[in-house]
Amino acid sequence: MLETLVNFLIQQEDEKKFSADTLVLAGNSLPNLISYTAKFVKEKKIKTVMFCGGIGHGTQFLIDNYKKMMPELHMENFPQLPEATIMLEIFKQAYGDISQLDIIKEEQSTNTGENARFSLAAFDNPPEKIWLVQDPLLKKRSLLTFQKNWPIPTKDIALMPYPTFDENWWPKEYYLSLVIGEIRRLHDDEQGYGPKGANYIPHVDIPDNVWQAYLAVKDLLIRDVRKN
Repeated sequence: MLETLVNFLIQQEDEKKFSADTLVLAGNSLPNLISYTAKFVKEKKIKTVMFCGGIGHGTQFLIDNYKKMMPELHMENFPQLPEATIMLEIFKQAYGDISQLDIIKEEQSTNTGENARFSLAAFDNPPEKIWLVQDPLLKKRSLLTFQKNWPIPTKDIALMPYPTFDENWWPKEYYLSLVIGEIRRLHDDEQGYGPKGANYIPHVDIPDNVWQAYLAVKDLLIRDVRKN
């Protein structure tokens, strides 16, 4: 059942023909994803990279994962730093000399809606096309949110292709919270983020098998670490 939900969340279009000079990396808790992003930026010869994220619900998870994966680079002041600054440190370790890149940091956003709005506002001249990077479990909703908030055609915002999905990237309880919470947010009712609820995203059709799987597993979550 949980696999059904995950497959629905991580499914994305084939973006092999898409091209953009700008990439927006939204706040997330996955150092390995940030390292992969650095390789992608090199491969695609991307010129501008925005690091987007303040201090939010996932910041401590990012710090914990950083400390686990890169203990020699961990700094004690990380809990006081926005996600954008921490992500840039991880990015530099994987990319190397960033002097030829145009680096922009947006350090105030604490949720996906703010990621979209604040990142747009941080550009002097907003790009016409962007690559978007987010935790693979959050990317479906993140894409919809950016498409709703950015004044460019939806086809001109594309998700970066991801490395092989691995559920071990997240602590078990956090993983469950992400998966179950995303289905709840995508479902267009008064509790969701669609037009019938908060109206943060357009309407999303959730297949019946996915919704039935959600109803079957939602009570597995003991503590929702992402209630807001």
